[in-house]
Amino acid sequence: YIAIVRPLEPRMSKTTARVTIAVVWSSSMLLALPCLLYSTTVSVTYKDDEVRRGCILRWPDGHTSSSRQEHM
Repeated sequence: YIAIVRPLEPRMSKTTARVTIAVVWSSSMLLALPCLLYSTTVSVTYKDDEVRRGCILRWPDGHTSSSRQEHM
């Protein structure tokens, strides 16, 4: 973006770039933390002995459809 829109202005310093990258990575890890903590794998067996596995979120206050924490 900066190279296209403002090609003649000085670029950001290495320190600024590193801080920006660290903030982006930290915030994305923080936002993904609930999924990491509350994900679980379930297995369902069907009539023809076919087993399907899926990953669901189990919040501490109840199922996904009735959880208040999922909408926060």
